[in-house]
Amino acid sequence: MAPHRTDDSLFEVDFNTLKKLAKVCREFSWKAALRSWSHIWLQKHESKALLPGHENWLAISDAFGTTNLVDDLVELLGNECSVVTNGAVTRDGYSKPVPTAHWPSKILGRLQLSNYSGSLY
Repeated sequence: MAPHRTDDSLFEVDFNTLKKLAKVCREFSWKAALRSWSHIWLQKHESKALLPGHENWLAISDAFGTTNLVDDLVELLGNECSVVTNGAVTRDGYSKPVPTAHWPSKILGRLQLSNYSGSLY
């Protein structure tokens, strides 16, 4: 039996790739299969979870089963976001809408947006 070897590039996953992996993880129930790497990916990106551009930490954390910074991010988004279209939010001061399609429904239900003007769904 050959020894198990890993490619170091498996540990160097950028945030966009992590979002895609989270989607695949959810769709195909790969949480256990990716556990060897996911804890490393989560540690790497957790420190940026509250920064603009990292709002999809909500979907990532849900897919990989962590609650780290989820409550903080929900509160922050509630204070800094407004609904711009159905299924997307934008953070005050930033122009790029953030799709909420892959955010857990239990999290969407908790969001109390300060400028709420429509449905998130």
